[in-house]
Amino acid sequence: GLEIKTNGGSSSLEWGFNAVNSRHMVFDTNQTERMRISSSGAVGIGTDSPQEELHVAGSGSGDPSILLENTSAGSSNDTIIRSKVAGSGTSNVGRNFIYFGDAADDNAGFIQYSHANDAMHFFTSVSEGSSTEKVRITSDGLL
Repeated sequence: GLEIKTNGGSSSLEWGFNAVNSRHMVFDTNQTERMRISSSGAVGIGTDSPQEELHVAGSGSGDPSILLENTSAGSSNDTIIRSKVAGSGTSNVGRNFIYFGDAADDNAGFIQYSHANDAMHFFTSVSEGSSTEKVRITSDGLL
């Protein structure tokens, strides 16, 4: 069952939901499970069996990604970090990416890990939408 809790007579009201009897808390939209908090506290988005504290899984046309964005007004150097794991059916199979952006370009630079040759690549933006590899670390540790 589901229990709605408050902190009783305290001057600052706190409330929450409690999935009782070691149950999961599930969030659905359009009759489809979208997110789950397991009885151990792991959060799964796109999966009903989260394996880590936060587990994001995706299927369909896009790769699963996480977007962290600073939306504060007046900041000329907002940074967006996007972690993306390339899946099958794309030209980026076997590669992982972390993208860095700013207010002018959400792809100002990125780090790519290539599983095929166990190398890490660092790219910077030369103009909006155009990046150039600047450094590569090979599996032997060479630059």
